[in-house]
Amino acid sequence: MAYKVKYKEEKEELIEHIQSCGQSIIDNAEKIVGDYKFDAGTYIELHVGKCDESPYISVTKDFIPERFVEKEKGIKNYERDFRK
Repeated sequence: MAYKVKYKEEKEELIEHIQSCGQSIIDNAEKIVGDYKFDAGTYIELHVGKCDESPYISVTKDFIPERFVEKEKGIKNYERDFRK
């Protein structure tokens, strides 16, 4: 029976970690999106593996350099300013 209790406690802690990460993403959504003129993607990872460690969030941003777009005007998929 002790095993089930420990599993239940670990499961509840894992759920709490995921909820905490989710709330942090909601609270910081504008910062995460940023203000990139030519945003090419946002990747968010939650790290919640071990219950005895703090959960954390990794955010990776991809963007196309403005100088490249200015030199290569007319290239498909680069013409749109995502901030508008």
